[in-house]
Amino acid sequence: MLNNIDLTEILHLYVDEKLSTYQIGERLGISPATVRHRLKKMDLCLRGCGELKKTSLSEETLQEIKRLHLSERLSTCEISRRTDIPPSTVRKKLNGYFAKSQGSKSRAKK
Repeated sequence: MLNNIDLTEILHLYVDEKLSTYQIGERLGISPATVRHRLKKMDLCLRGCGELKKTSLSEETLQEIKRLHLSERLSTCEISRRTDIPPSTVRKKLNGYFAKSQGSKSRAKK
């Protein structure tokens, strides 16, 4: 299967569409490590984490992440699949939400 992957498609997705290696891997059914390896073989300088302009998630999307986690009890990976948001971002948003919740509870106890 790896031999059938068109390197120009990987290059197009990475350079033109500015997708992450994770997003490219998801789209093509390969691991992000394979995507990185292929890009490096083409002597392409890889972007660093956060090098692209970060876009913030809408309040509606944040509420959907919380709902999926709390109401449907979905894992970070499953939420990522359903929302097309990288698992690390889902995890960070949930951690931030729970940190705020815990902070307000501890202040209320004082």
